[in-house]
Amino acid sequence: MIKTLSKRFFTQIDNTPLVYLRIVFGTVLFIEVLRFLQGSWIEKLYVDATFRFSYLGFDWVEPLGATGMYVVFFVLALACLGLIVGYRYHLSSALVFFGMSYIFLLDRGYYLNHFYLYCLIAFLLMILPA
Repeated sequence: MIKTLSKRFFTQIDNTPLVYLRIVFGTVLFIEVLRFLQGSWIEKLYVDATFRFSYLGFDWVEPLGATGMYVVFFVLALACLGLIVGYRYHLSSALVFFGMSYIFLLDRGYYLNHFYLYCLIAFLLMILPA
C-alpha cells in the first residue's frame, strides 16, 4: 500500500491545464486592470477618497497618490501580460500577487470577492511551476 501511494504521489504529470489556467487568469485580470485604467475609477476610488475603511491590522496601507496609483495599475497590467505570454513567470505572478493584494487591502469598503480570489490564485501561481 505504501509503495502504491508513493508511486502515485511521485508520478510526473503534464502541467498543461495549469498553463491554460495561467493564460486565462492573466487575460481576465488584464481586462480588469484595463477597466480601471480606462474609467475614472482610480481617481474616484483611491485618489479623491476622503475616508477609507481599513482592514484590521492594515491601517498602514495607504494610497500612493495619483501618479503612484497609476504606476501600480500600469505595472500590474504589464505583469498580467507577462503571465499571459509566460515571460518571467514567477516574477510576473509575484507582481500580480503583491499588486492585487495592495489594491485589495486599500479599502474594505470596495470589497469584491473575486479580488480576493485573484490574490489567492496569484499566490498559488507564484509557487507552482506553470
